[in-house]
Amino acid sequence: MEENRWRRRLVPGLLALGALGLGAAASLGADDSDWVPACPSDESPLALIAQRSGPLGNAGEGRVWYRLDPALDSAGRSTGQRLALGSAANRPARTMTLPVESFAAGPFGAIVIVGTDDGRRSVLRAIDVDADCGIDLGQESASVIRRATIDRDGRWLYEFRVKRGSREDLGIWRRPLDGSSPPERILDPLPADDRFGRTFSTELGWSLDRTT
Repeated sequence: MEENRWRRRLVPGLLALGALGLGAAASLGADDSDWVPACPSDESPLALIAQRSGPLGNAGEGRVWYRLDPALDSAGRSTGQRLALGSAANRPARTMTLPVESFAAGPFGAIVIVGTDDGRRSVLRAIDVDADCGIDLGQESASVIRRATIDRDGRWLYEFRVKRGSREDLGIWRRPLDGSSPPERILDPLPADDRFGRTFSTELGWSLDRTT
């Protein structure tokens, strides 16, 4: 009798919890599909960055966020990265599946820079999270773009590159967002250290005031 009384109390509660769990899983799955952002064809990278990045237009400042998590298979091996992009503009977070060689930087106002490399070429994109919009910033096949950031005036894209294959440090490069000139190296790679051997950077970013 005592056991039956406990069953009558527990089973409805467990069924309710199961239903809640299924509902939560379904709602999570609804926002987990891949998002492929697209911008109007006449939108230029310079115009997008100038209007939406931090120093020149504070739209999105403090409201836009991103999270980059590893994607693993059933054996625990890395299969890529999962990028979530969100805003306080009352819309669900967007998600993108990226290859293993990928990164995100920012936010610069409403802009997040996303870089990917598929083993043959590196691709850089500017994602306007508030506007659900993305635009290509450039591609590179001779080297791998490991990190990138926007300058404080929103006119230049700075990149940290390594040599494809050997991963040799190639220094810091920059390209104009208006496409008026090709990328150029502005900082040579760090010299090899006698104690540690080859030395290279792994991160690229600005100081808090974005002056250095």
